Amino acid sequence: MKSHAIVASLLLSLTLTNISFANTDDATLKRAVKQIHKDIYDWKLDEAQQLLHQMIPRYPNSAELALQQGKYYYIKEPRQFAKAIAEFDRAEQLGLKDPELYFYRASAKSQPTESYLKKQHPDYAGALDDFRRAQQLHSERDLRFNIVGVLYEDGKYQQALAAVDDLIYDKPNALLKPDFYMMRGNIQAQLGQHEAALTSYDVAAKQYSYLDRLYQFKAVSLLALRRTDEALAAVYTGLSKNKGRNKRQLYFVRGMIHYQRREFSDALSDFSMSWRYDQQWALPLLGCYNSVMQSEYPAEADKFLELALTLDPSVVLDFNQQDLLKL
Repeated sequence: MKSHAIVASLLLSLTLTNISFANTDDATLKRAVKQIHKDIYDWKLDEAQQLLHQMIPRYPNSAELALQQGKYYYIKEPRQFAKAIAEFDRAEQLGLKDPELYFYRASAKSQPTESYLKKQHPDYAGALDDFRRAQQLHSERDLRFNIVGVLYEDGKYQQALAAVDDLIYDKPNALLKPDFYMMRGNIQAQLGQHEAALTSYDVAAKQYSYLDRLYQFKAVSLLALRRTDEALAAVYTGLSKNKGRNKRQLYFVRGMIHYQRREFSDALSDFSMSWRYDQQWALPLLGCYNSVMQSEYPAEADKFLELALTLDPSVVLDFNQQDLLKL
């Protein structure tokens, strides 16, 4: 009887010990996840990576760590969207149902998984499903504008226009209003409603007059309306912005304006400038090729075509079909 009591006592002791270790282990994991989340939020990505490398071998089946690893891949440059999606999928398979999981996975799915020229078409349908799942799980984020963006990128312009009009009708926060109107202008332009698009861009410009990208969009609609002098003026305004990040796109659009005006020397100059800002982008080289072909020395055009095809063999399909709003 005594031996049974000792065994029972030992089993109870072992059970309590295991529970104690389990609780300690769980607390350690929670602290680590909380710290990784904070490091990512604070853009301390090296610290986050170091802690992830320490914790994942200890907790290989942690859905929360998989989520944080996915966020790290999504944010850290160069951004690795395919790896991020794989980690988010793993977190879901491990049982996590969290609005942040679906928000980040939707954001990753709506990006090209290869960085150059969107060679792998983003999974817009999957992104839309995930944004809506996040909404159903009562995400603290207002994801309606994200949904508009996915509909726009997927070419579902009528749905996107209806959705962005609903946002504008709801009288958005003043800080968000120009983004909504700029997106509305882009959608209207894609639908061929260029006069309406210019009106939307003008509303956005009341707060975003410093944004060079806005003038790219205005120039595209003005070009479509054959108001090429105004289109050139819009590009010049965009290029004058001190902190402009869209110079390669602006020079390309200006090259297209000059090309349509049959000002091939100016077009060549602008396409060349566009390429200098991104020497992995083949499209401006094709612009150079087409411009030189119209000159007195067409034989010199081949060098541009050869380099363009080296960078991107499919570029010959893109020049006259390029969506100037989505450069």
